[in-house]
Amino acid sequence: RRDGSLVWVLASASQVRDPAGRLVGIQGMLLDISERKQAEETLVRLSAAVEQSADYVMITDANGVILYVNEAFVNLTGYSRDEAMGHTPRILKSGKHDLAFFENLWGTILSGNVFRGILTDRKKDGSLYYEEKTISPIHDAQGKITHFVSTARDVTGRLQREREMESLVKVADALRKAPNREHLMSALLDEVAALLGVQDTVLVMVNSGRAEKVVEMARGAWLGIV
Repeated sequence: RRDGSLVWVLASASQVRDPAGRLVGIQGMLLDISERKQAEETLVRLSAAVEQSADYVMITDANGVILYVNEAFVNLTGYSRDEAMGHTPRILKSGKHDLAFFENLWGTILSGNVFRGILTDRKKDGSLYYEEKTISPIHDAQGKITHFVSTARDVTGRLQREREMESLVKVADALRKAPNREHLMSALLDEVAALLGVQDTVLVMVNSGRAEKVVEMARGAWLGIV
């Protein structure tokens, strides 16, 4: 440009000939496509950001059929892009959420609102994980929902740590309030069982001086055995 700035142009040229076929000139046209190139560059940057995001990104059509997943989705769930695309997010269904949960989810996004929540989903290998998910509807110029964009991050470790801390607080509180040794052991056993998510538990105390194991209390299948 006159001010020294650079501009993207689409150039075309053609020969001009007289009636005898002799070349008499060249005619050309320059079309400023700077805005289009800037839009393309923005799209490339956006695509790279989505693809390299630490959070997984999923794009579906209005019926929930998966059209795109990024690399973070593949790494987290174990499903390849080919395995995911063409299916619905039901491939991740864990069975931990009831019908009312999904009715609320779909009711939220179909009404044009953003859904946010923590879901329990299942990986390809069958293991469960917790994800913090956001689902946003995408509208066309007429306001019709055409797609959904879902982002999620694995919060399994964070939730586990929070639950462990809550259990430790409960254990400390129970121990502090226990009136005697029997109640103390009972409270300790119950809280440890809740922390581990098991029902069959046994609490064993060791006399370090004699190297003897002393069974103090049991739950579930251990009752009547120890």
